[in-house]
Amino acid sequence: MTTVKQPTTRGLAITISLAAATVGVVYGYDTGSIAGALLFVPAQFNLSTTATEWITTFTGLGLIAGALVANRIA
Repeated sequence: MTTVKQPTTRGLAITISLAAATVGVVYGYDTGSIAGALLFVPAQFNLSTTATEWITTFTGLGLIAGALVANRIA
């Protein structure tokens, strides 16, 4: 009787988990950075609430664009 060895995916699972954790850390850092900047930017440039919301939105969109560009580079 022959035994069939099951393929291991542990290394792949760890790699994906570390990548997801890294993305979470970077997103949190970016959110904290923009939150600190938003204390002063609206008053300095006379921005409305809508403009401030767009600045916050573009932070997330920048993360997506950066991930797509990095995918091509890697």
